[in-house]
Amino acid sequence: MKKSIALICLIAVLLLTGCAAKPDAPSSAQSAAFDETTRTLMPAFDAASVASCAYHRNHETAETYEITDRDAIRSLCEALASVRVGEPTDEAASDYDDIFAFTLSDGQNVAFTFNRHNFSLNGRYYTVSSDERLWVLAEELAQNGD
Repeated sequence: MKKSIALICLIAVLLLTGCAAKPDAPSSAQSAAFDETTRTLMPAFDAASVASCAYHRNHETAETYEITDRDAIRSLCEALASVRVGEPTDEAASDYDDIFAFTLSDGQNVAFTFNRHNFSLNGRYYTVSSDERLWVLAEELAQNGD
C-alpha cells in the first residue's frame, strides 16, 4: 500500500511539474490530448507518432506494463480516441487509478489518467462513455503483460 501511495504521489508530481502557474490550466501535453469542444481524447496524435507506451494499473497493488507491440499501441490509441468525456463527478477512489502514458517521437509526454474509470484532469473527475473497449484492452494488457 505504501508503494502504491508513493507511486501515485510520484506520478502526480511528474504530471504537475508540467502545469502552468494558473491551477485550472492544463499542461500543454494534457491540452493536446483532450479536446474540450468535442469532449474527446487524443485529437493531436496517432499511434504512428508514439515512441513508447506504458500502462500503470494502480489498484490494490501498483503494476506497470510496458507496451511494445505496435498493434497493441494502435488498438489502445483507437480505444482512447473513442472515449467521450462527460460531466464532472465527485466519484473518486484512493486506490483505483489507471494511467496510460505515451512518449511521442518528438519527446512530448502525454498521460491519460482515470480514477474508477472516470477521466481525471487537473484534480477534477469526469464521467466517460464509449470506454468499454479501453477497459477490455487494459484487462488484456494486465493478463498478458503486453
